Amino acid sequence: VSIVFPGMLNMTVAAISIEKGFKAALRFSLGAGIMFIGYAALALFFADFLGKNPAIFYQIKIFALVLFLALTVVFYVKGKRAKVVASRNSKGNPFLSGMILTTMNAKLLPYFFAVGAYLETQGYMDQQRSEVLLFSLGAGVGAFFSFLVYAHCAQLLARRTEFLTKNINFII
Repeated sequence: VSIVFPGMLNMTVAAISIEKGFKAALRFSLGAGIMFIGYAALALFFADFLGKNPAIFYQIKIFALVLFLALTVVFYVKGKRAKVVASRNSKGNPFLSGMILTTMNAKLLPYFFAVGAYLETQGYMDQQRSEVLLFSLGAGVGAFFSFLVYAHCAQLLARRTEFLTKNINFII
């Protein structure tokens, strides 16, 4: 659910699908899906840990607030100083790119933390290893297939746009 709506990862997989082909988008999606598994498992571990140690939760909130404010200032200053020209024709490994970009996606850990805590408080999930493993695998597999849907739709749009561009005079 966290990646259904367009975002950095979805648009990246769509761009890779158009520029490098569906197989490269498949490798990107696999790398991202693996990282989703890790993020979900890590978030559930922290949800359980913080549930047992609520005093630590307050300290983490203060640290996170200071960290995000500092990062906001740093990125704002860097954004004002330099203009970055992105190269779309990188020769990098799509699998590794999927893993790295997913690691940089800061919304995943709090999202899975909140979902895991909600499911636990509602009695739908316990912090047993089998349930954590199934939840994490479900998150990774779901992300993988969501990315493939974006890659496939990008391919369809690219083909239709190409047809329209080539035949615009006949259509008019």
